[in-house]
Amino acid sequence: MAVQQGMNVQAVQQSAQQLMQDHNELQDIYQTSNHTVGTMTNHWFGSDASQYANEWQSQGQLFQQAMDMIQKMSQTATKQAQEQAQASGH
Repeated sequence: MAVQQGMNVQAVQQSAQQLMQDHNELQDIYQTSNHTVGTMTNHWFGSDASQYANEWQSQGQLFQQAMDMIQKMSQTATKQAQEQAQASGH
């Protein structure tokens, strides 16, 4: 009979760690990009500049949501792996 449930705890923990690393890298990218856009708006004036800055704000929120989702997925996988390890006595 094939196993239908269970977990390779070590593999899931490694994947959760990779997700957290991805989250951290994206956070660094977001912060750098946010700073860069802020610098640009100090040197670019007019309606095009305002539209550009407003679009960044809008898109930046989507970026933040993606980072939050990746972080949450990492935390959930970590928790599930810990619970599996405890349940199986590892």
